[in-house]
Amino acid sequence: MNKGDLVTIAKSPWDKRLLFGYQNGDVAIVLEVNPSPSLISLPSIRVFVFVSEKTVTIPKMYATKLGD
Repeated sequence: MNKGDLVTIAKSPWDKRLLFGYQNGDVAIVLEVNPSPSLISLPSIRVFVFVSEKTVTIPKMYATKLGD
């Protein structure tokens, strides 16, 4: 996954957008790969979620690159 890639959020344990600003099925664009690697234990990406218009950091395992 690289900066600028479009991803869909999948495999997240949350089915509602209420707490974190994203849910399974949302489309986002990758803004940063491995933000703050020393502070976050899981390999992560920072994304902008279009539907909620929020920037969030999610584990890479929750994102699937569109087109793959």
